[in-house]
Amino acid sequence: KTYGAADPGSYTYTVTGGDLKNGDTAGGVLTGSLSRAAGENAGDYAIGQNTLAANSNYSIAYTAANFTIDPASLTITASDASKTYGDTLTFAGTEFSASGLKNGETVGSVTLSSSGAVSTATVAGGPYAIAASAATGGTFTASNYSISYVDGALTVDPATLHVAADSGQHKTYGAADPGSYTYTVTGG
Repeated sequence: KTYGAADPGSYTYTVTGGDLKNGDTAGGVLTGSLSRAAGENAGDYAIGQNTLAANSNYSIAYTAANFTIDPASLTITASDASKTYGDTLTFAGTEFSASGLKNGETVGSVTLSSSGAVSTATVAGGPYAIAASAATGGTFTASNYSISYVDGALTVDPATLHVAADSGQHKTYGAADPGSYTYTVTGG
């Protein structure tokens, strides 16, 4: 089964070796059932005879086998983000979504990184990939899942500049305009 799914209703077995005699069938000779060792984490669990028994005409030579719980698929997707050119973006590790968790489990955080998070990342270079990795914390156990990570996108928005013409620029009537007008840049 896959982690988080229910066990099958019963465990099957095969009678081998042509050892049934006089037209007997496995259903007519064997009673009871097989069971597996306790545990719900991904891994192998021994299947035991439990209450399987043969009528008095037969003895059982049991060949052991394992019941396997396979990891469930879990997808961690980094959330899209944006920042302003010149700012540095710091990830908290909670900017993600998780799909495929079982039994009400949670993921606490992931490692997030992007080359666009630095202050020098340009608008023209984006969007930048936001890579997620190393899911941890919460109530889930990583070994119960086959984890895949999906990148998010980081957009760098232009910084806003405020340009104000300098006051006090003037000329005397009849004089030529100055060669250029001055201004002050603020903000950003």
